[in-house]
Amino acid sequence: MKKNIRIVGLTLWVIAAIFYSYELVLRIAPSVMVEDLMGAFKIDAAYAGTIVASYLYIYAPMQLVAGLLLDRYNVRTLMTIAAVAVGGGSILFGFAPSTSLAVFGRVLMGFGSSFAFITMLYISSTWFTQRLYPIFVGVGNSLGMIGAVWAQGPLSHLVEDYGWRQLSITLGLIGLVYGVVIFAVCTVFYSRIKEKRIGNKVKVNLLEGLSIVLRKSQSWIIASVSFLMFATTSAFAGLWGVTFIKKAHGYPEATAGFAVSMIFIGWIFGGPTLGYLKVKVFQIRTILMFSSLLALIAITLTIYITELPTALTFSLLFAVGFFSSSMLLAFNYTTLLNIPELSGVALGFTSLTAMLGGSILEPVVGYLLDLHSGGSTRLIRGALEFSLSDYHFALACFPLCFALAFLATLFLKNDSQVKAIRSLPSPHLIHTHRDKEHFSLQ
Repeated sequence: MKKNIRIVGLTLWVIAAIFYSYELVLRIAPSVMVEDLMGAFKIDAAYAGTIVASYLYIYAPMQLVAGLLLDRYNVRTLMTIAAVAVGGGSILFGFAPSTSLAVFGRVLMGFGSSFAFITMLYISSTWFTQRLYPIFVGVGNSLGMIGAVWAQGPLSHLVEDYGWRQLSITLGLIGLVYGVVIFAVCTVFYSRIKEKRIGNKVKVNLLEGLSIVLRKSQSWIIASVSFLMFATTSAFAGLWGVTFIKKAHGYPEATAGFAVSMIFIGWIFGGPTLGYLKVKVFQIRTILMFSSLLALIAITLTIYITELPTALTFSLLFAVGFFSSSMLLAFNYTTLLNIPELSGVALGFTSLTAMLGGSILEPVVGYLLDLHSGGSTRLIRGALEFSLSDYHFALACFPLCFALAFLATLFLKNDSQVKAIRSLPSPHLIHTHRDKEHFSLQ
């Protein structure tokens, strides 16, 4: 039976990781479509950034809701609904004749996608031991980042060949099919293993649980680190990086896409590596501190020194992703800081703040580009083209984020100190105990 339970846990984890990979394809895809979107809808850079970021406007706050729902309901229902919502939103986005429908499509995608990463985190937390948690999160994130890599170079070829509308519709159909797969696979496990729980699953009121989490200053510090460390991946790699690399280095669309995808490849290798180092050698605080500093150096060189060999440019972007992936340890820090009964809402809060980085910076960078250009841009294929100095001005936010993240890590505590300040459960939570190896099919 224990072997079957391990198979169930691993299968759920793989399903969540694949869904996270698919979600990242849709989240990152606009980075190779942004000029086409500006031309198709006749909009400026700030408006294009707002359309793309509308995905994150619902994605970010839904992290809290998704965490609470995972504490209460099963993965089969939530993941199936999520996949259908993502697929339907992508199809709507592809057909959208106006910006309002394009925004609604992105919002629908963001709603469904909000369950992807938090579900992978939750399964890693509830089905595996605390020691293995950072490794499973790192590997799961690496599997997810494969989708982000594919959404850069390879996807840019497909956009050129088939157009952004046809591609969006096709990706949406894939989501609908995967929703059926999720439901079918989980149903097979329901038929093989009867639901068995050791104790009752604790139900925590969202406001009460969130209040407990937010009363700790360390919750805000680690949330700030996750916000600042993920902002570059979300806003630079996710939207503005390709157009900047094309301008700064004169690369064609596909080459620029592959260059920026090195950030996601860096995440693929960085997540498991830094997770392993945390388990074997270093404290979370130490890894975050040095990673933020090294990422700061790498992104600064990438943005402001454009006369670099191609291999070095690719290597620097890889380094940005590798060291940014240390942000995943923020979730490990969160689980150390909070009792298991609050794992869903605590992880949701940390994930929410991480997502806010992209939702804020994507349109802000677009606004800064428009501001610095002063109306001196020219139209290329119906879209605005900015100068290199415009990009240098607007992209300064990314080195700033890493610098602030480094400063924030100075106020974090070591792992043993974090465990010591973990809050006791509220009185009404003491009556039941949720074992780490419960048999429920989540």
